[in-house]
Amino acid sequence: MKRQEKLTNFFSTEPGTVAEGDLQTSSTQQDGAESPPIIETLDECDSNASPAVKKPRLAFDPMDIGRFVRKSSSLHAPLTEEERFKALTDCWKPDEHYQFPKVLESTRTRAFQHHYLVKWPWLAYSEMHGGGAFCKYCVLFARETSDQRGPNFLGVLVAKPLNKYKKALDILKNHERCQYHCEAKGKAEKFLDWYNDKVGHDLRNRLLAAREEQVKKNRQGLVPIIRTILLCGKQNIPLRGHRDDGSLSAVDGNNNDGNFRALLRYRLDAGDRLLEEHLNSAKKNATYVSHTFQNEIISTIGKIIRRRIVAEVKVAKFFAVLADESRDVGKTDQLTVCLRYVGGEDNQHVVKEVFLKFSDVEEKTGSGLARSILGVLQEEGLDIRNLRGQGYDGCSAMRGSNKGAQAEIKAVVPQALYFHCASHCLNLALVHSSELAAIRLVAGSVANVCAFFSNSSKRTRILQDQIERSNSSNSRKKRLKTLCMTRWVESHQAFIAFKELLIPIVQSLLELEQEVGETGARSYELLSAICKCQFVTSLFIIESFSSLFLPLSVKLQAKELDIFAALDLVDNVLLVLRRRREAAIDGFQQILAEVTEVCDSLEIDIRMPRICERQLNRENHPADSSEEYFRVTSYIPYLDSLIDGFISLFADARQGALKVQCLIPKFAVRSSVTDLHPAIEFYESDLSCSVNVAKAEFERWRAKWMEVPQNGVPASAIDALNHCPAADFPKINILLRILATYPVTTASAERTFSSLRLLKTYLRSVMGEARLNGLASMSILRGIDVDPEEVIDSLASNARKLDFVL
Repeated sequence: MKRQEKLTNFFSTEPGTVAEGDLQTSSTQQDGAESPPIIETLDECDSNASPAVKKPRLAFDPMDIGRFVRKSSSLHAPLTEEERFKALTDCWKPDEHYQFPKVLESTRTRAFQHHYLVKWPWLAYSEMHGGGAFCKYCVLFARETSDQRGPNFLGVLVAKPLNKYKKALDILKNHERCQYHCEAKGKAEKFLDWYNDKVGHDLRNRLLAAREEQVKKNRQGLVPIIRTILLCGKQNIPLRGHRDDGSLSAVDGNNNDGNFRALLRYRLDAGDRLLEEHLNSAKKNATYVSHTFQNEIISTIGKIIRRRIVAEVKVAKFFAVLADESRDVGKTDQLTVCLRYVGGEDNQHVVKEVFLKFSDVEEKTGSGLARSILGVLQEEGLDIRNLRGQGYDGCSAMRGSNKGAQAEIKAVVPQALYFHCASHCLNLALVHSSELAAIRLVAGSVANVCAFFSNSSKRTRILQDQIERSNSSNSRKKRLKTLCMTRWVESHQAFIAFKELLIPIVQSLLELEQEVGETGARSYELLSAICKCQFVTSLFIIESFSSLFLPLSVKLQAKELDIFAALDLVDNVLLVLRRRREAAIDGFQQILAEVTEVCDSLEIDIRMPRICERQLNRENHPADSSEEYFRVTSYIPYLDSLIDGFISLFADARQGALKVQCLIPKFAVRSSVTDLHPAIEFYESDLSCSVNVAKAEFERWRAKWMEVPQNGVPASAIDALNHCPAADFPKINILLRILATYPVTTASAERTFSSLRLLKTYLRSVMGEARLNGLASMSILRGIDVDPEEVIDSLASNARKLDFVL
């Protein structure tokens, strides 16, 4: 058997001394005297250190590489094997937020850079010796003299730190090619191999290796269980059954023990050896397939997902909160909390809106909702001082200016501005316009007809047959859509579909009218309501505007949309409404032409109602023709109501955006420095600079876009942020980040209630908050991958019957 090499074979025994200064030549040499490496004490800091600007330190890290620098004195004891090994593998390394001291060189100040440590792994930074860089390999294993002839003792990076950085890159590149560095690197690698081989033969480590193997097997057995829960959670598959306890092998044909246990048996049948070995070898009270441990895994997965989201938010710093409240099938009031912030994706800034969690609400007042929202944020580790926006619907408990939730939160965080959901504003504008009698009756009749057909499969089949036989089936609409109060897009689609399918609907009602009983009577009532020229005209008027509002409603719900882009979309639609108002005569003539064609097919006469001196139940405007009557009583009032609603309901958002829109390049070129003054004062704590500094930076920012063509200028906050380097425009970058977090709609919060209705059904209406949030996080945020090993590490923090960590 080959004899193991001695540790001393790895080190040079050449005589000499080590100088404290830079690379220099000494005229004296100690023959036969060896300078062993020593650990430097705290009082041995170099008196000739570079004049770095630094704060005094009372103590240095125990693994600072400066403690291992060799000295000329022979009074110090040599390093032990353990010390050399720790110095190589566990040397102190500054984190990415560490501020390196600046060194004055001539008339400029320079500092050590983080990327040096990444590019040259052998490099280590020391706070000792005045601060500077060392080569780990050369400090521990290099010989005493350099490659040149004569007594040239090693200095910079070996005995003296590199603390002048004007030519740092050249020095580091040259050092990496030096012969003595290559020799030291080889000795270090041999030493690590020797040390690890030595440790591996220790009896204690053999026992440790056996325990490691057992821990590995325990963890492997738990992975299939976690993956099964992840599958069910992401696909929204219920896990538990009527009775889900006992052994997996004990299958009762009359008892459904749930999808989770069924999927585990399916894995066993498919040949999952790891799961089979775990279930066969583990004790009966340590198989970890019970519903109790299932809840722990679900809760842990939810916490891991939320930790990742919170970590991203902390990197972004500023965020906005989106919240809404709804009652679930278990009669519990659930508050959903979502976050909006600026994240990174493909080296670009993007706006993200993500679900955080549900929270049970007991007090639905403004103060109670505010406490719940702030409590959720603080519970997840978010700093509410960085809250810069609130997005809610228009209920008084949320938007109240005195006692609403937004007012209560603004009392705590004044910079957390409130924005009324733009989709709710659009919906309210349509609702207010529906106060006209003709429009309101059409909406009610459409809802009644849709409900009449949807409540019977026979009626639905008759309607489908008429649609297939009808000549008007050239359109893509093949079925009716019900009016939905929460899904705004479907409300627009309902009128569009009803208008295109009006003829098949009337033909179906005529067929159903022949039946005896309630169906025939109800069909007659509906026919009497919709086979009137007033109904058909109003329906076509509503449909002409629904086609305009449908794309706006869809775009407003986009997560990446910011407040400026949203207002731009609203202004475009408002401009179209105003142009239609100016050309009301021509616009209504086109609608009436379509109405006339449909009425001729349905044999409906187009005529205006009788005019009388006093009328209370309908419009009674004098007119010379039916066209003029319907234009004056329906088209123009509906159009005026829409314009007034758009102006009034979006006024608050427009007023809040006007204060800071000068930061957007599209508006910056037409703005002055004084326009930015309100924003600078409002966000003074975030900018941490004087007003003049911020104004000077804005002047440079505006000048950047003055010569750019108008079509190439960013028109939104997120686009402007992607063209605003933080190094060049630090204050503008901060303000743009805040503006990008302004909420536009609460659509993301509304969507979580759709997932909630799938999670809590009448079959599983009772569910704890931790389990609910875990399942909701997996279902809603299925794009976030969770590593089972990370779940096991988190579960192992509590005492277990099996060992999952060393």
